[in-house]
Amino acid sequence: MSKQYNEELKDILTTPCVKENCKHVFHQYALLAKSEDERTQIMNKLKAEEVACGIYYPIPLHLQECFKYLGYKEGDLPVTENICKKIFSLPIYPEVDYKKVLKIFRGKK
Repeated sequence: MSKQYNEELKDILTTPCVKENCKHVFHQYALLAKSEDERTQIMNKLKAEEVACGIYYPIPLHLQECFKYLGYKEGDLPVTENICKKIFSLPIYPEVDYKKVLKIFRGKK
């Protein structure tokens, strides 16, 4: 299913990179939208079609309360912070109707 997702979504979003000589067992399928607004729009469309999607780490780890003792502040890890604003995950398990999921994206090209 990840191959189908990658093939269909590679021109729309940043998809996971899997090296040629490697295999990946996805427990979540994370995508990177171009902006926080685009992510919100996509997730709203998915939810409207009753397709589960989620954001696993909306707050970067270095800014979470449990790591406050490390002394990091906003702006210390700008790449991480930027990714956290744009990343989200699609469902990826055997029973997922991935064709239904992909149909939602086809209108975006």
